[in-house]
Amino acid sequence: MLNNIILHLKCLKCGSHLGAYQYKLAKYNCSSCGQVYHAVDGILDFIGGGQGKGNVLEHERLSSFATHSLGIDFNPRLEALLHDYSLSGNSKINYDLSGNADGCERASMLLDVGCGYGSLLEQAAIKFKVLVGVNIDLEELRVCNRLLQEKGISNPILICASAQNMPFMPAQFPAITCVSVMEHVGDPKNVLNQLKLMLKPQGRLYLGIPNRFSLRTDYHTGLPWIGFLPAGLGGKYASLRGKSQEYQGLNWFSLKDVETLLTSEFGSQYLFIRSGVHKSWLGQLALKVWEVPVLSALGRRLISEFEIIAWA
Repeated sequence: MLNNIILHLKCLKCGSHLGAYQYKLAKYNCSSCGQVYHAVDGILDFIGGGQGKGNVLEHERLSSFATHSLGIDFNPRLEALLHDYSLSGNSKINYDLSGNADGCERASMLLDVGCGYGSLLEQAAIKFKVLVGVNIDLEELRVCNRLLQEKGISNPILICASAQNMPFMPAQFPAITCVSVMEHVGDPKNVLNQLKLMLKPQGRLYLGIPNRFSLRTDYHTGLPWIGFLPAGLGGKYASLRGKSQEYQGLNWFSLKDVETLLTSEFGSQYLFIRSGVHKSWLGQLALKVWEVPVLSALGRRLISEFEIIAWA
C-alpha cells in the first residue's frame, strides 16, 4: 500500500493479477502461470525475462532520444493535465484525481510513460502522492532512480516495460502523461489503446506528439523541415547529413494522423490544447495565435508539437 494507494500489477505472460506493488520486494511470482519477475536495483523488470536484461536496442526505441532534460520546465504540461477545461455548451471535462487539482493538496497517482531520466516525474512530485514511471531501457531507469533520489524523491515506482504491453491491471490511473513516445513505438494505435485502458473512470491523459510539419527544427535529427519530405527522401537527406540512425524507425504525424488515431480510441473525448511549454519564438507565436480563429488552424498545423488532453 502506497500512501493508502494500491497499485495492482499484471502478469504479461497470462494476464492474471500478479499482486500489489511492494517496495523492496525482490521478485513477483505469478500464481497462475509461474512466471517470475525480478526487481533490479529497485526497478521491476518486465522486459529482460525477469533477469534484469531490459535493453532498448532489442525493442522499440521508446526513449532512445531521452536526455537528462536539465533546465526544461515540465510544469506547463502538468498544469495542463490538471487544468479545469470548459467545453462548448458550458460543459466541462469530468475527471477525478482524488485530490485538489490546484496543487495545494497532492493528487493520488501519476503514470509517466516513456519517463526517460525522470525530469517530468521530478517536477510532478509536489503534485502527486505516488509517481509511476515506465521506460523500456533499464539503464536509463537506473540513472532515473539515482537522479530522483538525489532530488529527495525516495519512493518512485520505476517499471521496465513496453508501452505496447504495460504490466498493470486496467483502470487504475487518474492521471497519465506520455510525451515524445508515439513517434518511437512500433504500433502507436496499440500504445494509445494501452493508455486508454490504464485510465481510471474520469481519469485524464496528457499526450505530446511531435508535428511532422512543424516549422521548428526536428529535435530527433537536428534537421530543419525534414518532416515535410516523403519517407524515402527524408531518409536520404538524413543519411547525407549523417543522421541515419536518428531518423531510422521514427513515426511521423500530421494533424490528420493524430486526429484519426485519437478518434479511433477516444471518440470525441479529446481536446487539442496549448500549454505554453515551448519557450522558443515559434512556441510563443503558437500560444499567441491559438485563440485567434483565423490563425489557430494554421498554427496548429505548422507550429510546435501537438498537445492533447484525452479523458476516459
